[in-house]
Amino acid sequence: MTSIARLARTCAFAAVGAAAMVLADISSADAQSIRLVRDTEIETVMRNYTDPLLEAANLDVGSVDLYLVGNNEFNAFVTRGQNIFMHTGTIVMAENPNEIKAVIAHEIGHIEGAHLARFGDGTRGAMATMIASLGLGIVAAMAGAADAGAAIIASAPQFATMDMLRYTRNQEAAADQAALTFLERTGQSGMGLLTTFERFRYQEVMSQARRFEYFRSHPLSSQRIDAMRRRIDASPYRDVVDSPEEI
Repeated sequence: MTSIARLARTCAFAAVGAAAMVLADISSADAQSIRLVRDTEIETVMRNYTDPLLEAANLDVGSVDLYLVGNNEFNAFVTRGQNIFMHTGTIVMAENPNEIKAVIAHEIGHIEGAHLARFGDGTRGAMATMIASLGLGIVAAMAGAADAGAAIIASAPQFATMDMLRYTRNQEAAADQAALTFLERTGQSGMGLLTTFERFRYQEVMSQARRFEYFRSHPLSSQRIDAMRRRIDASPYRDVVDSPEEI
């Protein structure tokens, strides 16, 4: 096999690898097996939490559906068509109603911000980064620096993944801030969002296999948590607690 052929083959493998990594988040929600749970009482409580937040987000309450997923993991996510999915494990692990409301508010932030509709922008940016890296590697190899060119080409999927994760983190931070806005508009504390993320932050240092799905798709950062804390501390509703009836 000629050096050019080997280089082309390496580029092809790099492109496939990068595409798989970049598009992983898109298919994760669709690929998982979803077992819906129907329970009138729980659904009523969840809608009582959700509807005021939807109104605060200026969304049509009747257009957003909420589903309970029979799964013991801490997780919640949205899909196209304005659907919110809440794992029963999230309800069980939450220490108070405010934490559940905060998670719902965060997911509403994704709907209000049309983040799923804009996800393609992130993937296109990541693929552009990958293509640019492949091109740089090819130029380096053709200029006589074969080892350097191969190293750059091999790193292309990593560069694309880093670019995609940066885009995802920005979306998650935006959903955090939107959630705090919706909670404030409904006279509720944002502490539930902060305490939830702080309690599970150890998930960041665990292997992907041991992380809850929520913290694979919702990457945290010190800056993100600090931004939440500053906003919550300045809110007049910081110390508002759940009513005895809600608890």
